[in-house]
Amino acid sequence: MEPINFIFINGKGSCGKDTQADILLQNLGHKAVKLSTGDIYRDARDGTGEYGKYHDLIKPFIAEVDKMGGYVCDEVIFNIVKVVVSDKISEGKETIIFTGFPRTIGQLELMDQLVSSLEGSKNYHLHFDISDETSRSRARNRRLIAKQNGLPTRPDDGEEVVEKRLNKFREATLPMLDKLNQEGRLISINAEGTIKDIEKETSLHFSKERV
Repeated sequence: MEPINFIFINGKGSCGKDTQADILLQNLGHKAVKLSTGDIYRDARDGTGEYGKYHDLIKPFIAEVDKMGGYVCDEVIFNIVKVVVSDKISEGKETIIFTGFPRTIGQLELMDQLVSSLEGSKNYHLHFDISDETSRSRARNRRLIAKQNGLPTRPDDGEEVVEKRLNKFREATLPMLDKLNQEGRLISINAEGTIKDIEKETSLHFSKERV
């Protein structure tokens, strides 16, 4: 088996992690794949799509996640991720880009063990850094655009949800990022600028030749 490159992108809501992951995916080619634990969760919650089969596993956490902005239990989400990663490797993928995972120190430790078990594999941790106000402002702008176009607001952009997720980020994810930074394993990117600005800074670290 070829070594696997894992790219983990984290940040507050509206930091642009999914947008930049999509750009990375295009640049890295067909042997790369993007995985979003948000997408996995929504499929599992609704019992639909590729990950609907995990509904029973995440069912106990739905109220906490949807109403309180909480996270699925570390072991549960990791066990799902482990199976999904195995499936993607069997499909011939060599670079796996995660958005919003790992989100806690517990998830990080479990993922480190998995990466270590795959001989020669590497992991890269990116933090797209924005202020709380930028997170609020971007969600607010999307709510306004949706309203102007007669479209429903994305659940993640609801004002109360934004605040709950900012609190959860400070409580659970920021300590993980601090740990990575102390270990010299964190790539911090200023994500306050435009999509092009963030893409330019991100591209300094990743290309087909380097990953």
